[in-house]
Parts: sequence; C-alpha cells; structure tokens
Amino acid sequence: MKIFTLYLITSIIGFQSLTISISNFINLPDLVEHYQLHKTKYKNSVIEFLNLHYGSQKKTHEDDHKDHENLPFQELQLNTANFFLTPSEYINLGLIKPFEKIRHNFNYEIDFTFLGETDILQPPKY
Repeated sequence: MKIFTLYLITSIIGFQSLTISISNFINLPDLVEHYQLHKTKYKNSVIEFLNLHYGSQKKTHEDDHKDHENLPFQELQLNTANFFLTPSEYINLGLIKPFEKIRHNFNYEIDFTFLGETDILQPPKY
C-alpha cells in the first residue's frame, strides 16, 4: 500500500509539473468517442484527427461542429517565475557595530587526570 501511495503521489506531482490536470484524464473517454465519430463519419486517421483538434487546422475545424468543449488538453496554462536581481552597488547595508568583548565571570579548570600518565598502571617491562 505504501508503494502504491508513493507512485500515486509521484505521478500527481509529475503531471502537475507538465501542467496536466486531472480534468484532462477525466475527459479522455470523450476524446476517444470523438475520434470514433471522426473515424466513421469523416474517415480520418489518428494523425489527421490530432491535426484537426490540436494542430494547424484547429481554427478552421472548430466551426465544423461544436463537440469540442469536453476534449482534453484544450486549456492553456502559463506558469511563470519572476526573479529580480539587484546589483550589489545599490544595496546599502549600513555600518555594523563590532561585537563588544563580554567579560565572563567564570573560570574553567581541568578536574580530572588520565590514569595512563601514572606509573601504577603501566605494563611490565622485561
């Protein structure tokens, strides 16, 4: 179940980055049904169908019949990111006061010794 949830969330984020919404997937059966209409009535191939609805002939074909409202991938989504960089000569940070030296009221002393420094715990010498 964890792997399924992982794949589901990953695919949703991936499709959103490609600006593909869920409504496009919901309208895919309408696309197939509309293609079947073109295949039987107009004898169009898949390439011709895609060219009529998503290609160079889209404007001329919209006037032929009005069944194009529910076709997927019709909306235009624009995603922009604006970055403004300011040259550093225009940034005035002002003078920063140096830190004052704070006198501390405590003293640190080493209160332990290493036993290895004494002669008591040394290995025997031959």
